[in-house]
Amino acid sequence: MHVAARSVAAKKLTKLFKHPQRFTEIMGFSENGIQEYFQNFFENDERSRQVYEEVKANGTLYAACSIPVMCWLVCSVFKEKSKMSKRMNKSGFRSTTSVFVDFVFILLEHHCQSLTESQQRDLLKDLGQLAHKGILKGRVLFQRNKVPETILNALHSTSIPFLCTFYYRDRISVKEMFSFMHLSFQEFFAALLYTFLDETEAELKLEKLLSDSLQGGYHLLPIVQFLFGLSNKAVSDLLMKKHQQAVSHATCAQLDKWLYEFVSQNTIRLNAHLSNFALQCLYEVNDKYMVQNAMKIWETNGVEIELSSSNMTDYHAAAHCLQFCRRIRSLDLQTSTVENLKMLEKAVRKSDKLCLCVSHASDNDVADLILAVGDRKDLRRLSVEDGALTDQSVRKIMSALHNHRSVGSVHLSVKTINYTNTEIFMNLLKTNVVSEKLSLCVATKCRNSEENLCSHLELQHNYLDRCRAFSISVEPKKLDSDDALIYSGQTFKSIYFCGSDLTLSAFAWRKFLQITSNLKKGENPEFHKNIDALLSFLPSMPDLQNVNLAAKNLSQKCAAKILSFFYTRPTLEHCLFWFAVDSLKGMGEEDICSLLLSIRNGHYVENLLRLDLKPHVCSFSPRTTQSMESTPVLQEISLRFPFMKGDHVDWEDFLRRLSQLWKSL
Repeated sequence: MHVAARSVAAKKLTKLFKHPQRFTEIMGFSENGIQEYFQNFFENDERSRQVYEEVKANGTLYAACSIPVMCWLVCSVFKEKSKMSKRMNKSGFRSTTSVFVDFVFILLEHHCQSLTESQQRDLLKDLGQLAHKGILKGRVLFQRNKVPETILNALHSTSIPFLCTFYYRDRISVKEMFSFMHLSFQEFFAALLYTFLDETEAELKLEKLLSDSLQGGYHLLPIVQFLFGLSNKAVSDLLMKKHQQAVSHATCAQLDKWLYEFVSQNTIRLNAHLSNFALQCLYEVNDKYMVQNAMKIWETNGVEIELSSSNMTDYHAAAHCLQFCRRIRSLDLQTSTVENLKMLEKAVRKSDKLCLCVSHASDNDVADLILAVGDRKDLRRLSVEDGALTDQSVRKIMSALHNHRSVGSVHLSVKTINYTNTEIFMNLLKTNVVSEKLSLCVATKCRNSEENLCSHLELQHNYLDRCRAFSISVEPKKLDSDDALIYSGQTFKSIYFCGSDLTLSAFAWRKFLQITSNLKKGENPEFHKNIDALLSFLPSMPDLQNVNLAAKNLSQKCAAKILSFFYTRPTLEHCLFWFAVDSLKGMGEEDICSLLLSIRNGHYVENLLRLDLKPHVCSFSPRTTQSMESTPVLQEISLRFPFMKGDHVDWEDFLRRLSQLWKSL
């Protein structure tokens, strides 16, 4: 396992690992998590409750606490200075930068009393130079000889924790290394350096920083964001009061000009990363006139804004800035919670086109969701992930779709897929309200429920082929790894078919869902009859153009039935057919092979049957592997042939002979 401080590191990690299995982003603290952290941080319960209430009253500060390092910072500031609430209101304690500034000054006041004011200034400047050089060169670890003496002396004479010390064991020696307590602190001190530079040097360094940050140097953007925070009037006044040092007017003007140019140049679509960055910069500087001008440029140019973040602070910044837009051409909100959606409700209502993905919405959130989305929009996409919605909530959301000018795709995560919500699903299908894709899926925590007819249900319009595609996933409940090794039941995975007209009666759909539901019950003794029922149902579908069947485990007899069916149905002669089996079972339930059959009729003349033979052993020692590499082994059988009319092949006999061949290897 590798732990990285930033999610963007995942792109680099893919080059380092041969077989990366999974990347997990830590989303931060929930509301309950923030409260629990405060309780654990402060020993006194009454003090914990008091500080928590004060922080919660300040929306921006509370949002920042969803980030673990910020939560620690805020708690540390309050712990060091008990009268912080009064100072918070007076000093404009609002932005992320102001939290860092207060924290640094409190540490200087309480842990560096032995240093003169001049020595403190030198310490901050040297920390800034070390941080700035490190980020430009991609360094977060510093050898002792690279750290200025002023910093080393401060580390030895005070308990200031700006830098952490640890020891790195080389092949023959142990090296003392230093790093900032968190990457965010290195970025903050890199920005703070600009307050110590003369105007000429600051202008040259800043020009290069701003240029590089948008030419692939996205790791430099946090420094730029902190610079906007340092140019905030309240923060600038505090810096001047404490150390007679602040961001110069020339630097502020340079930042303002650059941001206006950045906003003006991005006149088509702003991706999530740059959207969050621009809005955070505007929010950090907290200049109403500047925000209004920037939003006017976006509004005039009709910029499509995309927001995707796990941090509440990004949504606070977006809500603050977008309130100055009278109209938003297009808004794309990804991985948003209902709480974040409420925060952005005014902005959402102003949008003409909307793409919305909401996570973990419950039945209690549906009314707020519908209200926030509004009406008379081009609703390009609406997705509710892991929501476990009940039938009543599904009905409310589906009904609200009729109030929009157009609806592209809709995806809902439900508690169960049953006859009631599938009927709602099919009724909406008949109205043609949804133009692209409509789908239901069972929430992750409800996958093992026996009430589910299937795990996923989807209908998609294929405008290229002028048809509708319907797919249903019928995989059984999730098995533990130990159970999966001994599980031998026959199971289907998915059924997909495509045709120009999928309009069936309610009775026909109910019958089809019952068949597919039975196919997911792997140990069902009636499995063969359910296969027969499915094969009998398919010809009743009008104008089928494409049929895909996928199974996890299947016996030779069932596989032979399906293969034979598609060679003896003249009504399906012009239908594209695809059939795949992960594991074809022998007479003794042993794994023989995986099977893939592709039948392409019409202007396609070639069909393909491919069988990948399974090895006799499931795990190998190095010696066994070497032996297999040196011994000729039949691994694959591929047959290509023209379409055959009539029942010319005894598929069951063919598969039985294949089993015998497998055993003889």
